[in-house]
Amino acid sequence: MLMIIHLLYPLLCLVCVACAQELICDVSKLQLSVKDLKYDSQSLLQCERLVNTLSSCVNEGFHVQDLINQVLYKAGLIQLSLNQELKAIESFDRIVNFNNTAFKDLATERLDKLYSEFGLWENIKSGSTKESFLKLNETAFAKWQTHDISIIENELPQLLQISPYSYNTRSLYIEALFWSLAANGKVDISTASTIIKNLELLLEKFSGILSLEERIKMHYSISVLQVFVINTEPTHLRKCLAIDMDYEPCKKITLLYNRLSKINPGRFDILDPEIYAFGPSSEMNWDKMIEFYFHSKKPCTKLPDGIKFKNNYELVLVAVKAAIDHLFENYNSITYKGVTEFQKFIDTSICQALPHLLKEKTNILPICEKALQEVLSKNALEAYGNSEISEETLSEVWNSFPHIAIYMLENILSKRKKPMPEIQDRLYKFYQDNKLIKSQNKYIQRQFQIVNKLVQTRKQQHQQQQHQQQQQQQQQRFNFNQQQQQQQQQQQQQSNGMNAEKDYYKILGVPKNADSKEVRQAYLAFTKKFHPDKQGQLSEKEQESNHEKMSEINEAYETLSDTDRRRDYDNIRSGARDGRMNPNMFRQQRPNPNMQHFRFNNFNGNFKFNF
Repeated sequence: MLMIIHLLYPLLCLVCVACAQELICDVSKLQLSVKDLKYDSQSLLQCERLVNTLSSCVNEGFHVQDLINQVLYKAGLIQLSLNQELKAIESFDRIVNFNNTAFKDLATERLDKLYSEFGLWENIKSGSTKESFLKLNETAFAKWQTHDISIIENELPQLLQISPYSYNTRSLYIEALFWSLAANGKVDISTASTIIKNLELLLEKFSGILSLEERIKMHYSISVLQVFVINTEPTHLRKCLAIDMDYEPCKKITLLYNRLSKINPGRFDILDPEIYAFGPSSEMNWDKMIEFYFHSKKPCTKLPDGIKFKNNYELVLVAVKAAIDHLFENYNSITYKGVTEFQKFIDTSICQALPHLLKEKTNILPICEKALQEVLSKNALEAYGNSEISEETLSEVWNSFPHIAIYMLENILSKRKKPMPEIQDRLYKFYQDNKLIKSQNKYIQRQFQIVNKLVQTRKQQHQQQQHQQQQQQQQQRFNFNQQQQQQQQQQQQQSNGMNAEKDYYKILGVPKNADSKEVRQAYLAFTKKFHPDKQGQLSEKEQESNHEKMSEINEAYETLSDTDRRRDYDNIRSGARDGRMNPNMFRQQRPNPNMQHFRFNNFNGNFKFNF
């Protein structure tokens, strides 16, 4: 017996000197063993052994129950640290039920808190918290008789705040979430994830009291949500099969999931925009995938009753729907009719094969259009139908299903050879913002080249238009300046007694290269010719004609005899003929110092000669 006790309690170093029923214990060593207990899972076994040993001690004057309560309280604290609250309740409850005051108050305080958290109100005396919970609980269950999912937002959050681990409240919450998910008609990843977290919480807190059937059902439910609803890694399939390897629903999902994992691309290759655009992506056999879904004659899973095999694509959708229908039936919910994230993933994967397998266009294109319907909202679909798309929608689709975003751009560009400028700029900005100009994906590169060409062509056209406008403005300014110059020339000519429209050389009868001597000789010849003494008796009209002629001669001589005036005259005449501006037109003219004026009285003082 001593050897048996020694083997069973090596850490306690108990010294027992009695028969098998009652023991005389080494009190000091027992107290030391209790003091040395650590707060870990291994110490729980030691606690149980200590309690059993102490219960057998018959030492006089030794308060065994005090030490037992101390061990039980320490065991309860360890169980709380390990999230084993229900076992902690058992430990604290044993303390309270003993006719001993040691650690009783502490245990009672712990129990009241745990009873409240787990909704065990029958163990709690009346109080405001209990009354509030029971009233809310009654309202919630009354509403749920008509499946009023408003309890998700109203009563249930308040109930779970008071009793976060109430099994009945959590179960009601999960059932209401299933109804909400089905009623929504589309995948709400947040709601599905919340259901998973609540099921995992029940498995964690109530694992010791749940039946095998209940645990399998929860693991199966989580697996269906993970694989088919939100398309994530199934972490509960193995747990389901670990309980029962022959559980058919979990076996079917496992076989189908493993089969598709060998055919489909990796999730990140399809869903991660960074990997889609820049890599590195895993090696993908697109031919093999399309062959499996559309051409293989071998069903990938067991055909349901009444279903005729068409192809594996249709069969997968049927299998997914059957699993989801079964799941929602388990929670008394209406049928889920929305599109799952798993279906979106399959359709997007098939669509992504299109740039690689144009020969399979007949099979792939309808799936691409289907994927668009699944990914885009109703408003976004309407805008897309008009070859328009907002920055918000484009960014949202790109971050969720990047290939579908580029497929949308391709369709917009192909439907309209030349999309509206604002659409071109929006698409170009999308490529810039996401740094796709340097993408290694050839499909992305091809679409960018189209967008970039449209934008650059438009910019060039705009620059040409601006250049033409500038030229027109310059021409208008030039024409305006020419007009101003001509007006100023005319004004300057009038102020200087110079008229560039008259040919002074012709009036004097000299060539344009005549020197000053030739000009003066010509002028003197004309003055002699038209001198009154040479004219004889003239009529008034003849006198007036001679006067006008002599005025022209004087005007011509006054200009040609002055070097500066003659140069200005020549420049003006030359500029008027070729349209050029006279650079000296604004120079102040100097009077000719060689000009002397005299009058003939018989011309009434109106005829003058210049010498």
